[in-house]
Amino acid sequence: MNILFFSHDFGTITTTFIYNDVISVHNSMSFNAHYLCLKYDKKNNRLFENVNEIPFYRNRIETKIRRVLKQYNLYFNYKNRAFKTQAQAVINKIQPKIIHCHF
Repeated sequence: MNILFFSHDFGTITTTFIYNDVISVHNSMSFNAHYLCLKYDKKNNRLFENVNEIPFYRNRIETKIRRVLKQYNLYFNYKNRAFKTQAQAVINKIQPKIIHCHF
């Protein structure tokens, strides 16, 4: 069974528990673990073969609008279509039975 894990970062020092969970699940006989993240930090020797890194970029205009609205305790939902398309392609390729999100 395919399981897709997701979080913003993978492989950093502060996400060791996530890495350990993924490795434990992947090493079991019943599951095949994959990872989708926004940033994959390979410097800490947290290597995993099934990682899909899709950076999430916000443009300057959106960032400025969010900052101004936050002052008034207002928020808006901005859909990043490029990220959605890339993430959907990964999900379609892996076809997970479970998607486990961290944070």
